[in-house]
Amino acid sequence: MIVDTSEQIEKFKEFIEINYSGLLKDIIKKGRKAFIVDFNDLSKFDPDLAEQLLSEPEDTLKAGELSISQFDLPDMSKLRIRARNLPSSERISIKNIRSEHLGKLITLDGIVRQASDVRPQVVSAKFECPSCGNNISILQIDTRFKEPVRCSCGRRGKFRLVSKDLVDAQRLVLEESPEGLEGGEQPKRISVFLKEDLVEPVMEKKTTPGSLVRVVGIIKEVPVFLKTGAQSIRFDLMIEANFIEPVEETFEDVEISKEDEEKILNLAKDPGVYEKLAGSIAPSIFGHEPIKEALVLQLMGGVRKVREDGTKVKGDIHVLLVGDPGAAKCVTGESKVVLADGSIERISEIVNNCDDKIHRIDDGTYKVTNHDLPTVGLDGKVSRGKATILWKRKSPKGLYKVTTKTGREIIVTPTHPFFVCNKSYIIAKPARKIKNKEFIAAPRFLDIKGKRQEFKLDIKRTNAKNGNHIKIPKYSSVELNRVLGYLLAEGYLRKNKTTTEIKFDNFDNPVLEDYNKCFKKVFEIPLFRLNPRKSKNCFTLRATSVELGRFFDYIAPSYFKRSRYKEIPSFISKCIISEIRSFLQAYFDTEASIHKTKGIYVVSASKSLIEDLQTLLLRFGIISQIHPTFSRATNSRNKTKRKYFRLVISGEDVKRFRERVGFTLARKKNILNHYLKDRKFNTNKDVIPNLSAVLSGIRKKHNLSQFDMGIPRSTYQHLERGDRNPSRYLLKKIIGNISNFSDSSILRLKQLANSDIFWDQVKEIKKINSDEDWVYDLQVNDTHNFLANNLVVHNSTFLTYIAYSAPKARYVAGRGSSGAGLTASVVKDEFLRGWALEAGALVLANKGFCCIDEMDKMKEEDTSALHEGMAQQTITISKANIQASLKAETTVLAAANPKLGRFDPYKSVAEQINMPPALINRFDLIFPVRDLPNKEKDAKIAGHILKLSVDSKESRPIIDRNLLKLEKEELDQYQSAPDN
Repeated sequence: MIVDTSEQIEKFKEFIEINYSGLLKDIIKKGRKAFIVDFNDLSKFDPDLAEQLLSEPEDTLKAGELSISQFDLPDMSKLRIRARNLPSSERISIKNIRSEHLGKLITLDGIVRQASDVRPQVVSAKFECPSCGNNISILQIDTRFKEPVRCSCGRRGKFRLVSKDLVDAQRLVLEESPEGLEGGEQPKRISVFLKEDLVEPVMEKKTTPGSLVRVVGIIKEVPVFLKTGAQSIRFDLMIEANFIEPVEETFEDVEISKEDEEKILNLAKDPGVYEKLAGSIAPSIFGHEPIKEALVLQLMGGVRKVREDGTKVKGDIHVLLVGDPGAAKCVTGESKVVLADGSIERISEIVNNCDDKIHRIDDGTYKVTNHDLPTVGLDGKVSRGKATILWKRKSPKGLYKVTTKTGREIIVTPTHPFFVCNKSYIIAKPARKIKNKEFIAAPRFLDIKGKRQEFKLDIKRTNAKNGNHIKIPKYSSVELNRVLGYLLAEGYLRKNKTTTEIKFDNFDNPVLEDYNKCFKKVFEIPLFRLNPRKSKNCFTLRATSVELGRFFDYIAPSYFKRSRYKEIPSFISKCIISEIRSFLQAYFDTEASIHKTKGIYVVSASKSLIEDLQTLLLRFGIISQIHPTFSRATNSRNKTKRKYFRLVISGEDVKRFRERVGFTLARKKNILNHYLKDRKFNTNKDVIPNLSAVLSGIRKKHNLSQFDMGIPRSTYQHLERGDRNPSRYLLKKIIGNISNFSDSSILRLKQLANSDIFWDQVKEIKKINSDEDWVYDLQVNDTHNFLANNLVVHNSTFLTYIAYSAPKARYVAGRGSSGAGLTASVVKDEFLRGWALEAGALVLANKGFCCIDEMDKMKEEDTSALHEGMAQQTITISKANIQASLKAETTVLAAANPKLGRFDPYKSVAEQINMPPALINRFDLIFPVRDLPNKEKDAKIAGHILKLSVDSKESRPIIDRNLLKLEKEELDQYQSAPDN
């Protein structure tokens, strides 16, 4: 938009004369450096000028400042215009800032996470030319100090700096306020730069870490430089603040609908409201009524009191839960776990082969260890985690076998949780409560890089004169993996006392030639081609070598077994992606068929082989299904039907197979291309469940019609009614159409649509009698989940329920938390080259909750930092010339395990809590949670489980968690209101 600057200056001058002439004189008298303009006043005076301020703030503010300098008053040239009270349409969450907002004036609220020292910054510099004495002024707009390039006299470089104008500057890191977040959303951050009057000592005290502030500023891009010094094509975002003000940290801005308000008022009249609230805390967990009642009281909190002598009494209730780890939340030993290096191992082997010290508990053992593995974060993305404890426990009599639509199977204990999607939230649900046709989380992609495998083999060489001496491979390779893929599909290995015979059968000449070429390159021995027998139409390539047999004994021992017991060599899954692709190509070239309607499939008698094949395909983002089938073996005289396992790749995954793995055999390439030509697939196989209420709520909240949702109305009606689940494709289309609205529900939908989770439908779940002696579990820091049999299994706690239910909460865990992370720390500021004060979880959760899990795993020096925060409700820090006292009026809910992992029945509870006595005394309530055999209690638990099995409504909370959050917010408003 083209704007006449002189016209803007005149308009601003007229506006100030009408509205602020008296205030302007008062500002000069008091020596202030800023002139604050209310946007509402400007909008009433001239809507066009107000619109220009929002769309082109820098030029418009400059015009306003020039208009002030025209008044006949002293020291007007340095007076800055600050804008406040921007319209609600310009209030944007940090997470919703996009490139379209660059250069615009916006307002946002957030908590100060980090505040740097105030440091001087050059805004202009004056240089003198040594040749002619000419003075050259350079405005310092960029982040780098800029000098003149040349003088009018022709001189280049080496100009003398005469003077420079400095202003004070400070950098804040602003984080989204937790009140605006729901469920597992992670708060986003952005840098805010303050200058001149915005960093005066009075203002600096109001922007300490932990303070909730409102910032009006201009969104700008910051160039990102690569390690090479070149500028990246990617830019970072920052805000150049125009105005900043502290916000009283209450919940007054929370929007409560009339319907919710009516529900809350009705509950307030109910004489049994306390019992209903307690019954709504983790209703799927049987018993523990005193703990649930205490958590309700803690959730509501008390009132902070200040006595006449000035002493303060905290209103927060600190609670510590110390108890046995979740009893029997385990899987059977045959369950296969994927580790960070790509290896696929049975969980029993991981636990039993671990050399760490064994610690005994009453029902088994555990080992403290450090295993890297893939895990799923709160945002639904697969990332790298650490298993710190390996558990081995006695198996209960009853277990649950879960089979999904894609053929994934797992046997778990009744309390072992899975992830489910409930109204756009990803929550944990124990196996005993999972129903047929319900959807549980599975990985859709495994981002594991792998590496080239080294073989440290000591193979004994043969002394036979006519023996075939092979070249022994030292590393994995594309050619070796191709040989192994071919032999797994159509190979036959047999050894005796003197030699080993390896045969490979196939009727495709290109396959035989490729196998021959790769085999000779890897082992450097010849292959002999045998003519086909009358009963067969294929050729055979044969090699004999005792050394070859010894090599295969090391890397692929199952190749000597019958087809039912064959497995993929264990090192394959740890290879780099190109070597894995080579193995799969050879196997599928030889073994796979392409059905005219179903897609690509392979069949094997070995279930383990097919399961590992399914896992390898996930490395390429290809989801496959496993189906048991009964058939007669073609190479057996006995024509009885046997059980086989069919792996099928169908739908869009056939395209992904062609693009990411593919056939190398021309004949199958052509068949696959013909199969995919003009074919449209059903996208409803990849769906996200239980979103009908969320979609309906978003549409009604923003007054949208069903036509406005971006997909055919008839289709959308099915989604909103809940008789269909939206596919990932449809959900992305809907989100793209409503992404302009600022809504946390839309953000959750976006996370689900872009997550690494495939929602696999439960085909069958049944209770079985256990013939297992032991069951196993891995304790994973932070995320508390791991992948077993290509399903995501999770451990849940009271803490995660409270962290979700509380309107303002922070969740931290064990060794992942340090003293600085809990309280506050001093860090280096890379931008202004000074020191910055950064708030920890207790400060950021001021007037809210801090849930600390696995507190016994924290170091003593870290837990010692909690004393002041829990007792005085402040955090004092004095480091690197920074002295500050931060508010920490925070309620602490902590959980810990006993010293030996479980309670020892022969020792007192007090001596089994592995925490300093002084810190234990900071807690108002301490609950030892013990799993003791009790006939009456166990009978009640069994009854509770039966009720859950008969009717899933039994697990629903009496009061919805979202309503519980609103009740807490309304109570806080009531407590903070002045007395009438």
